Amino acid sequence: MSSAIRDRWVEVESAFEDLADLDPEARLTHLAAIALNDIELANAVGELLAADTVERSALDLDAALLVAVVDDGSTGAAPRAEAAAPRIIGRYKILRRVGRGSSGEVFEAESKGRRVAVKRLLPGFAGTEIERRFAREREILTGLDHPAIARLLDAGTDRSGRAFLVLEWVEGRDIVSFATERALPELERLRLFLRLCEAVEFAHRHRVLHRDLKPSNILVTESGWPKLLDFGIARLLDAEGTGRETASGVWLFTLDYAAPEQILGRRPGPAADQFSLAVILYELLAGERPFERGGRPISRVLRDVDRERVPRLPWADRDLRTIVARALASDPAARFETVGAFANELAIWLAERGPTPV
Repeated sequence: MSSAIRDRWVEVESAFEDLADLDPEARLTHLAAIALNDIELANAVGELLAADTVERSALDLDAALLVAVVDDGSTGAAPRAEAAAPRIIGRYKILRRVGRGSSGEVFEAESKGRRVAVKRLLPGFAGTEIERRFAREREILTGLDHPAIARLLDAGTDRSGRAFLVLEWVEGRDIVSFATERALPELERLRLFLRLCEAVEFAHRHRVLHRDLKPSNILVTESGWPKLLDFGIARLLDAEGTGRETASGVWLFTLDYAAPEQILGRRPGPAADQFSLAVILYELLAGERPFERGGRPISRVLRDVDRERVPRLPWADRDLRTIVARALASDPAARFETVGAFANELAIWLAERGPTPV
């Protein structure tokens, strides 16, 4: 690991220690100030605070803000005074504010009788990395048309010049909660997971790397169809199949679902998304994550991450254990060649054990 990456992690830990003892309102204010100059540092600190059970910062508009089944529409953040929701953004009539983070907000809205989600930046972020990421998400979603990916319907700026995105309204539960609450049997969980793999493989074929796959970014509708959301930190792939930018920072992901190469500051490719998918699958089948990195000192995570041992998968079938363990390999080259190849092995295993439902 380079000294630059090591120094960067020291910076993350130092900022975390400065913010951990603050009250929630002051914490969000300080995180927003950090984000104006260094979004990656702010994301890192926010994720550590969440892992430390202090509070999730919602620095990025987490996809969970679009979950429409929460009884009161709350994000679970500490209550704080906020301006009344606008009556209209662009040509969209605002029904209610679903959630608000330190850099943006999401509204339930409608146009011509159709419900949509409007995602808008807060004031003060013009010309910042947050605004550039917002524009990048628009660029990426414009080229992705798949039934398991939340569609971008519109984009623009409001009267005050603040950027907004309009996405299809997704009403559902995160993929792990959905499977748990429905008590889905193992084979049904695998079928649901394969639909998700199709969406990720579709994105990869269109040269898009998600980089932050986790349950809260995958909602499942009442009909059992997954929807992949939140491409805010996605990257377009170059001809070699890796992210275009070099690794300027160390944190644009969620720690417990991230591939080792992401944590170590290397340029991730599609194999990083495959690793995250495998963590989600493990959690779907086992009821727990294979790695618990949150809350541990960063120095220990860095020391151990590229030699983590996949725990024995707690189900009996040896072939399934082998497939999932391969996708969780610490070395990207040891994983399946593509997400499609990973999914194909799972589909073959599934076909040998149960009929495909009509």
